[in-house]
Amino acid sequence: MKNNIEDKSVRLREQISIFTKDSFVFFFTDFIRNHPLREMGTFGKKMKSKLKDSLYLIALRLSSDHIGKLELVLSDKCLKILEDAVDLLNEILREYLDHNNYPDFIDGMEERIKVVIHEATFRTYFQNGKLNYREQELNHARRMFRPHKKKIQDRLGISLNDLVSICEFSEELFHKKWNDSHEFLHNKEFQEIAPLLADGSIKGEAFEELLSKLPDSFFDFVEGPHFSSTFQPSDFYERFLKTDIDIFCSLFAMELDEVNDFLFYSQKNPLEDKPIIKISKKEYIHVYQKQLPTALYNLLYRTLGKTESERNKLNLRRGKVVIENQVFNLFKSFFKKSKEYRFFQNYYIDGIHNEKDLLIISRYYAFVIECKASKMREPLRDMDKAYNRIKDDFNACIQKGYNQCREVESICWESNKIEIVNDNGRNKVEVKTDKLIDVFSIVVTLERFGPIQTNLGYLLKRDIESDPYPWSVCLDDLETFLRSLMLLKNNRVREFINFLTLREDLNEKLLAQDELDVCAMYLERRNQFESVASQHDFILTDPALQNFFDKLYFDKRLKFPQESV
Repeated sequence: MKNNIEDKSVRLREQISIFTKDSFVFFFTDFIRNHPLREMGTFGKKMKSKLKDSLYLIALRLSSDHIGKLELVLSDKCLKILEDAVDLLNEILREYLDHNNYPDFIDGMEERIKVVIHEATFRTYFQNGKLNYREQELNHARRMFRPHKKKIQDRLGISLNDLVSICEFSEELFHKKWNDSHEFLHNKEFQEIAPLLADGSIKGEAFEELLSKLPDSFFDFVEGPHFSSTFQPSDFYERFLKTDIDIFCSLFAMELDEVNDFLFYSQKNPLEDKPIIKISKKEYIHVYQKQLPTALYNLLYRTLGKTESERNKLNLRRGKVVIENQVFNLFKSFFKKSKEYRFFQNYYIDGIHNEKDLLIISRYYAFVIECKASKMREPLRDMDKAYNRIKDDFNACIQKGYNQCREVESICWESNKIEIVNDNGRNKVEVKTDKLIDVFSIVVTLERFGPIQTNLGYLLKRDIESDPYPWSVCLDDLETFLRSLMLLKNNRVREFINFLTLREDLNEKLLAQDELDVCAMYLERRNQFESVASQHDFILTDPALQNFFDKLYFDKRLKFPQESV
């Protein structure tokens, strides 16, 4: 089977190597960033993941030493070649999950669920981009690495503050160039002429005459729609030292001919660590600019984790300090306008010997929160081996978090009062629990686990079948949802309680790649959310629902305050 994938991957590389490398990079850079804004041919509609497929095709083209002669532009000839290439790419993707990797005969619900878990997790891992916002990723880097500023300066020759600032400025630069390159949209003559040209009824000399009246900026855009993603190092010199920009480019940019050992879709894409490509001596292009903060985080982790001892310290900080403090601060901000809410961080409960992460308790409601930073490993192709690995990773993260929540939840229900100990035993507080209406368990993960997280019915084990499911959500999605509730709802806490109550009933009947799809349904389509929560049919969420948060974000309403380094 590997040879089949390898043969088809080689064929695909040969197909796309007919194009010049620079035009291929330019075309797909523009496609990644702007494909929702304009029609670019049927090839895009056939892609399973416009982001991951495009990044794969770019890296695959760069890995070929063939000197292509055809410029990739919006022409019928080029689009037909791309359509054939995407058809072959989809064949390759089907090979990865070919049923030859499954048992000869799949019988019984348990085996069928294994297939669903395997396929959904495989696709989530390889075909989903990181679904968060750029500011969130930069904050991850700040929180994680600010205690190591001196070591970063010593090892990389550039400060953490400058690295983060350059990432921020590169986005500012993109928007300035984007506005400049789209200046023609505000031109009165263009606004009058464009509908006439688009109609298609005007031809010949009349058509040529209308074209001659269009502003030059329109033709500049048509010739180089990727322009706003390009930059020259000198663009940064007004704000940063040349030496720092030189280091930055060396860390995050690759040469057009640098990729030489890349073939398979399941390989790590070199653009993940170096999302910038050097086109010429003075010109660079951000192929996928949103990846830059993630590449920065990964670079700093590698730089500061050169030894096993250093990696252990980083992992301890990530799992014990960073995520717990961020979750605590998020909920502190969320509950700050409410009365009678009390917070207990890194606490113990009398009768339970292991430390718990966070408890928020009021007169009527309790929120038991555990934070987990365990990673999800790359899924395997063999179903049985893959399923066992997926289940092990799930158990080490979400199941463990639930078990820890459940201990506290049970005591809250079984006792009229509990004794909470924190501050290393210096502080003991007695809290009455006899009037609690509900206790919610929340497991916050640092990484996304895809469908096995949005539908805990697949893998979560409960002692009693009637026990309510917890809410398991990754940190970035939790932040996006809580900030949206704070923005949109007057009684944010009441809305959150209502969401958690309804959300429990969606497990066992939900297929969703991302929790934000579910959260968006609650905020935008409340009646539909309440309806599906009460029904017994299986639910497939609309992936376009998440656009709800994107609209808030791009309208500059949903904001993620940037922390200091």
